[in-house]
Amino acid sequence: MIYYGIHPQYLAQELQRRNYTSYGRPDELSEALQRLDETGGSEATTVCTVAVTGTYRPVEAVQLLRPKAGSERQIGRVQMEMVKVTRPRMAFGPTFDTRLLVGESITHWTLNTFTPTLHLSYDSHLSCTIDGTALPSAVLGMDDMLRTRLTDISHEEDGRVYDSIIPALTSSPRKRRIDSRIRILEAEMATRTSVAVKQFPLGAPALGPTAMLVHEEHVVLGLRLEGMKGMGYIWARVEREDGVVVGQRTWGDVRAAGLVELEENVALPFFAKGVGRGEGSVVVEKEGRVSGRYWT
Repeated sequence: MIYYGIHPQYLAQELQRRNYTSYGRPDELSEALQRLDETGGSEATTVCTVAVTGTYRPVEAVQLLRPKAGSERQIGRVQMEMVKVTRPRMAFGPTFDTRLLVGESITHWTLNTFTPTLHLSYDSHLSCTIDGTALPSAVLGMDDMLRTRLTDISHEEDGRVYDSIIPALTSSPRKRRIDSRIRILEAEMATRTSVAVKQFPLGAPALGPTAMLVHEEHVVLGLRLEGMKGMGYIWARVEREDGVVVGQRTWGDVRAAGLVELEENVALPFFAKGVGRGEGSVVVEKEGRVSGRYWT
């Protein structure tokens, strides 16, 4: 995240929140926070994470945001959000209770290949999608602890397929994926408060700060897998944080959608000869002549 243009007082407060002493010019403080983001991942920008009790329903989550008093524009924005969450999204299916995932064993997963989603396949022949499409131009991400554990098994991320690092019980490339699996011990929905940088819109005074630091609340999905001591969370965030202005969202809500049984004729990736454990190969090129997000 880019912290240039923020008032030094708020940069110092953010460094102190992360248990660091603030010292230096504003540019040095901004660069220090950016380095902490790069080394600490999403945990560095997390203020707090609180588990949602009971079943998470997107409509109820939006209703909590309804202002008791405010401008017609604010109330209208919340009403529009309620229309969006009640609109059926057939591409990924209806929202289901995340606790149903407890006991399932993940055999393969696909992240951000064409859409901001995480598709999980289980050895019970069920599958589901962690949907982050509620926020336009979003990408899905994971806390480092969860990502480190999930990359032990075969997966596809951003158009590239990676083989499992777990030794296979068979030499068959088609069955190698089944030999590596990770069991889900806990699953929950949670609300997370994260740091976000908002740029002032064009027309703001030329002198003074050009951006502000805020705390933004969003919905995340947590999993604790075999081999993990704590919960790791899946979150959605805009791809380019430096283009977010005041009034727009940096962090998006995720949901668990479409828990269904896989069809027998569904094609799952397997690896050709010569691809070793932990290695990968490109299956989708995402080079773009204009925006860089063009798929071929």
